[in-house]
Amino acid sequence: MFSDAVLASAGVNKGDRRRVDRGDSLLELINGSVPLIPVLRSLLLKGPIQLHETNRMMPTSMLVRLRIVVAMAPFDVNSVTTQGWQSQELNDATRLLDSYSLRQMMQQWPDVMVLAVTDPFYREVVEPLPAGVLPAAFDEIVVDGKNGPMVAWRTAPMAAGVYGWAEERSS
Repeated sequence: MFSDAVLASAGVNKGDRRRVDRGDSLLELINGSVPLIPVLRSLLLKGPIQLHETNRMMPTSMLVRLRIVVAMAPFDVNSVTTQGWQSQELNDATRLLDSYSLRQMMQQWPDVMVLAVTDPFYREVVEPLPAGVLPAAFDEIVVDGKNGPMVAWRTAPMAAGVYGWAEERSS
């Protein structure tokens, strides 16, 4: 499965995550002690390659396209059910995942993975250049949330090359 391969390459153990299958979407809730940089790096580098390999074997009419949202949110793992969870941040991430902006970007390319991060994730993980992520590879978007407009950041990493990742810089 896509998420198993990508998260394993980020060093995320199965015990540090909880999967919630909602039929038309899959949530991977990852323990807050897991470092975020390897997860983002794996999504940007391994994700498109994994998707491309999957689609290589599929007929054109059945290509898989992915919308992925990464958010930082406190939650109680015991409160997660098939109906939802107790976290405004996670509810906002779900709204972001279903936004017109991500769907529109995904329609532009047949073999693409669209990745969006919430504004707090962007500010804490993407924006600091020493982390290695190229902030310029992300476009700021505003989507409608339950409590008004939400700022988020999106990118479309491609399997053909490394997109959105800079060389590590020494401090």
